[in-house]
Amino acid sequence: MILLAVTVCTLGLFTATPAKAASGSGVLLSFNGFMYNQTRETNGGSSDDNTYIYDIKLGYLNGSGLYFGAIHTTRNHNGSAISGESGSALGASLGYMGDAGFYLMGHYYLDAKLGDNSKGTGYQGDFGYMGNVSGPFYVGTELTYRNITYTDRNGGAGNLTVKELFPMLTAAFIF
Repeated sequence: MILLAVTVCTLGLFTATPAKAASGSGVLLSFNGFMYNQTRETNGGSSDDNTYIYDIKLGYLNGSGLYFGAIHTTRNHNGSAISGESGSALGASLGYMGDAGFYLMGHYYLDAKLGDNSKGTGYQGDFGYMGNVSGPFYVGTELTYRNITYTDRNGGAGNLTVKELFPMLTAAFIF
């Protein structure tokens, strides 16, 4: 399934035309995904860890390329090395998409949870490219930087701040 998604996005990038987003307006619905798998081997055996991060963005793109909307992100972590790392966050978005298909978005998370940590706030920045495959369907890639601080640590002292930088594959519809 993941291989199919990577293949479709890669082929789409080479055959797609730029997004031309600034020449029209409409609703933008995008799905972004990142997957990380790790195997740790020792003399006593091995352990597998899998992390999946999904962003869903929904907003309005006006005729000049300005985007405003919302973002919901979900993190799932399965494995033995790190436990309790699943979570989600909800926030507001503002960005710009140019005629050439490149875009820049900023997101502010109003409510985030990660394992036993809650009351998280923070920001995310996306720089990416989307190309039109057919009709309203677009594919692309983006580089995401995320910084979220959790103030309620379920009895833990101090705050937890998580800073991340990772690439994401993008599939989107503009209608």
